[in-house]
Amino acid sequence: MWLVMAGWVASALVFSAFFTKTMLRLRVIGIASNLAFMSYALLGLVYGDFTRLYPIFVLHATLLPLNVSRLQQLRRVGPVVTD
Repeated sequence: MWLVMAGWVASALVFSAFFTKTMLRLRVIGIASNLAFMSYALLGLVYGDFTRLYPIFVLHATLLPLNVSRLQQLRRVGPVVTD
């Protein structure tokens, strides 16, 4: 049950990222999505599906530092206009 719910939340975050209009918001949603997908994959340990979800964990574990560093770069640039 928790595994399915985590998968849907992670998928909804990715879907919502396509509707963002600013890079700042895109990075924040990207970070939340990375964390949600990593949680989804780690829940596979509880339900015995981690071997199938391991690639998802690796992908989002490598994307998370990238999104964090890009967010820091955006903040260093200066004030960002948000809508």
